[in-house]
Amino acid sequence: MQNRWTTIGLLCLGAAALLSGCAASVAPPASITAATMIREGRAEGFDLEDPLEIDGAMIKEIDDAVGRRGTPEERLRYLHRYLNDAGYVNFQYLPSRSLTAREAFRERRGDCIAYSNLFLALARQIGIHAYFVHVSQVKNYYERKGWLFTSSHVAVGAGHGPTAVIFDFSNEISDWWLSVYETIDDGAALALFYNNVAVEQMVDGQRADAERLFRFLLAREPGVPELYNNLGVLLNRERRHDESLAFLEAGMARFPGYEPFFTNALTAARGAGRTDLVTSLEKQGKTVEQSDPFFLFAKGLSFFQDAHFDLAASELARAHEAKPDSPVILAWLARAYLTGDRRAPGLAAFHRLQQASPPATRLVHDLEQQFPFLAPARAD
Repeated sequence: MQNRWTTIGLLCLGAAALLSGCAASVAPPASITAATMIREGRAEGFDLEDPLEIDGAMIKEIDDAVGRRGTPEERLRYLHRYLNDAGYVNFQYLPSRSLTAREAFRERRGDCIAYSNLFLALARQIGIHAYFVHVSQVKNYYERKGWLFTSSHVAVGAGHGPTAVIFDFSNEISDWWLSVYETIDDGAALALFYNNVAVEQMVDGQRADAERLFRFLLAREPGVPELYNNLGVLLNRERRHDESLAFLEAGMARFPGYEPFFTNALTAARGAGRTDLVTSLEKQGKTVEQSDPFFLFAKGLSFFQDAHFDLAASELARAHEAKPDSPVILAWLARAYLTGDRRAPGLAAFHRLQQASPPATRLVHDLEQQFPFLAPARAD
């Protein structure tokens, strides 16, 4: 049976950030500029554009609304109100909608990278030296089209040291919040933007295009953990588990604290027949917070694939407890119970899945196909 699950280290879900105690750290020098990456990408046939490019209409509107009056700090606050307040742009958050600055300006909505592209491009237009900041360890999860996503986060910074400030959607973050935000250059931000484009291609079934784009980006920006992770996910989906494992292990070596690597490496190791590595990864995973729903989910799937259905159900139940609003986790919990002949808890999990909001129609259908006796057991 082919498993319909994965975890994706997808850039951007804007609701969370981690906290600590001083100004944003400075990233290593750029390995490649955004302009060079765009030029090389176009030479290789990729339709790359500069997501920070703005047009004449945007320039006129921001010059009229904000201009260059006041201090840089005052201009930043004018810009923040202009983008967020009702009656102006009134930007609205929309997950997994990564847009260029021009697209975000026209649509007035998007995810964190759409907002950051727009804010940064306009800040530079009014004479502010703004820069991208990145948080890779945000614990936020969502699901779409049967895929599980975990997200990191991008925002915009300005200033340095005690005067640094970060604008993160509708929140202005300063002082002791700042140290977990790592300053990144425009090249890394461009790689993160097109990482999201590649993820969209992968989710829509354009795997060859997505793989080619992931490989192009990773060859030029090896300091972006999402690229290793997402290419590993794609290769797992293609059942190229040895190749996936190579990228995921390279990512883990470079970014040992990036938790999605563990969940996807478990899948790759299991698919490659590396039972020794499965055991090792589970031991390493003890350093990962055990309430992490993705890691628990991956362990549950690993047990399920080894036909240890009681152990699978136990881990999946813990994952469901950690994230009770996940239809994907709930569907696999029902499957583990039912496959292990534990009909009562399996039916209970199935009925909870039927009542999920939004409706998990495809997941319910998959279970009914696998266990025909479920069809007449629909909850009223």
